[in-house]
Amino acid sequence: MNEPRNLNIHDAQIKQLKAGFQKPDAVPQKIFIPDRNGYIGIEISKIVYIEGVGSYAKIVTDDEELLVSKNVKYIEDILKEHTHFLRVHRSFVINMRKVEIIVKGTPAQLVLSSGIKVPVSKNSWDEVLYTLGVI
Repeated sequence: MNEPRNLNIHDAQIKQLKAGFQKPDAVPQKIFIPDRNGYIGIEISKIVYIEGVGSYAKIVTDDEELLVSKNVKYIEDILKEHTHFLRVHRSFVINMRKVEIIVKGTPAQLVLSSGIKVPVSKNSWDEVLYTLGVI
């Protein structure tokens, strides 16, 4: 009777296999958001901010604005690996790399590369300053 083959693969072999499946650096990082016809691919580096509009989210990029039938929390969860995205207000998640000006006041605001002024909640203010390297 034939003995079953031992299919144990060593850690080094697993790492080598995983390396073969990694995407090349030249491929832009994208997120895919469902829409009625399938999925829309959005380059992460082009996202300026995400704004909650009821149960929808408006995604503003360098090139366009998209209204998607997912809420801000859904988009925020997709972007959680990308530490340069921060929820600064109940309705806004912003790309911290797109911040141009910090405005003190009540409420404090961030002026983004698109020119929009985004409010910053009191609870987020210290984290915003820390992330931007101000404190």
